[in-house]
Amino acid sequence: MPQTNCPLAQGVRMTRGETIFAWAYYPFYLLLTPLLIQLVFALGGWEYDVYTLNLVFFYVNFLAVVIGCRRFLAESLRQTQLLRLVLGVLTGYAVNYAGSLLLAIFSTALPEYSNPADANTTSMILQQGRVMAACAVLLGPLVEEVLVRGLIFGPLSRRSRMLAYAVSTLVFSALHLWEYVGSASLPALLLSLLDYVPASIALAAAYERGGTIWSPIALHMLLNGMSLWALSALGGLG
Repeated sequence: MPQTNCPLAQGVRMTRGETIFAWAYYPFYLLLTPLLIQLVFALGGWEYDVYTLNLVFFYVNFLAVVIGCRRFLAESLRQTQLLRLVLGVLTGYAVNYAGSLLLAIFSTALPEYSNPADANTTSMILQQGRVMAACAVLLGPLVEEVLVRGLIFGPLSRRSRMLAYAVSTLVFSALHLWEYVGSASLPALLLSLLDYVPASIALAAAYERGGTIWSPIALHMLLNGMSLWALSALGGLG
């Protein structure tokens, strides 16, 4: 039975078909889509670089999730209360800020490590800022929020909020680091998981407080946009 005190108990839920689609799409999101895109480019004899590949990858994922979960997104938007959405974003932002401060303090007691995703992303932003802005700010947040908060956190929170926060945080962190398994040391990867904990908790909190999937989507766009702006200030947008 759902928890009566769950903030999302009365929120919009994915249909059975949307849930099946979202789970089935995970292999494409993680591995198959990039391979299929490269195959299409190769068969067409078209040249491409890593930035073109990333842009097409994010755009394809965006279209797939919008089409596959269109009822969930549309109904959530229809039932969105603007004031509550804004409060959700503000709540999530405050949680992320506080969590980031705590992580910074806690990290002083940890061994030094380098997050492989950060190094790669920073390099790409400094070289092709506008392309990365389209990927990280406009396209990526909707996909990740539907696949993590909408698919995992929402349903789990109706049974156990603690479990929902734990599982969605682990999945969200792993999504950003799984491709570096084998190329980075295991201790560095495990420590790097901590970097995504504040944002993941904040996005889930925004979902609960906002009562709509569009609240974490908006917060995710805001956080990514602020991070991109800060990084691009180092070298200017490409």
